[in-house]
Amino acid sequence: RTEKAGLGPALDKMCNAETRITWFYRSTDDRFKPLTGAALPADVKTITTIDGRIVPYVVRVETGTLNRAIYRIAVLDDPSAQQGAEWKPGVGWNGRLAVGFGGGLAGRYEQEIPQPGDPLNDLFLSRGFAYASSSGLVNGLVSNAIIQGETLMMLKEHFIEHYGVPRWTTGSGGS
Repeated sequence: RTEKAGLGPALDKMCNAETRITWFYRSTDDRFKPLTGAALPADVKTITTIDGRIVPYVVRVETGTLNRAIYRIAVLDDPSAQQGAEWKPGVGWNGRLAVGFGGGLAGRYEQEIPQPGDPLNDLFLSRGFAYASSSGLVNGLVSNAIIQGETLMMLKEHFIEHYGVPRWTTGSGGS
């Protein structure tokens, strides 16, 4: 389902696909909206993280694949800052990570088609946390605790390699 998720066709039999970066901002009317350029719109909200940093509420969302699942990682960032292989999170990230889990129970294994706004969790992002989720962590899609544990380890390893070591990690979700 990588094409339906906006990642293009699967590159191999493990359903890997190209990683995509998209940007959103929280407007002064408290809605997330797509950000299409580096210039910030006039209605971008400003927030104070739990570390006391005052930053524009702009979120970088990475969407990719790992362990035959589609993941998303959202973090506060500046779209005008350096991007590419050497990218690191900006000053808005408080060094903490939250991971979302999904409920349900089904005897199947699917990638799911996450919506573009899925990782835009205001509770965590507005405080400076990075927020990560994966279709491999949803019981209703992957009813296998071993695969889910593997997916969580791979997601956190990817996060550490590309974002840095979080001070600590928390999780939330259903079932």
